[in-house]
Amino acid sequence: MNNKDIEDTIKQIEQEVELIQHGEKPPDKEMVSLINSWAPDLLEECPKCDVPLWNGLSLHKKNCDGTPILKKYRKDLGAKQYYRSLVDAKSRTNLKKYKPKLYKLWRKNTWNPKTGNHKTGLTINHITPVSVCYKEEWNVEKAAHTNNLEIVTMNENLKLWLEYDRK
Repeated sequence: MNNKDIEDTIKQIEQEVELIQHGEKPPDKEMVSLINSWAPDLLEECPKCDVPLWNGLSLHKKNCDGTPILKKYRKDLGAKQYYRSLVDAKSRTNLKKYKPKLYKLWRKNTWNPKTGNHKTGLTINHITPVSVCYKEEWNVEKAAHTNNLEIVTMNENLKLWLEYDRK
């Protein structure tokens, strides 16, 4: 690998990490493991939110509330979007903790809008949609409870939303 290849690889890693830190992509443990196998301890993950960091983990950990978006990038989020980010983070945590098989299935084939795998890519669907939970003032724990979660393809997710919207 020459210097240009190394620089290009580092830029790609920086871009991926930035997308995760901004909340535009979910945390990706497999990516972090792959990078750290190439360059040990290059990235560290927060144990609460899984956001990868180049450094500064101890400061982040001290102030982390479990939302997988760095606080400095949340200022542009409105209340509804912030609520959604909390529910989504808690939903992933609950799936991982209480339904690990479903969580692993979802992680193995997560829907990716860039690849267009909407027929096979999996999403975490909230049976009562998060927008409804927000409107009805459900707390985050209730909206993210495993009884309100299911793993479905993106196609199914869209169909379910349309059905729910017609009610």
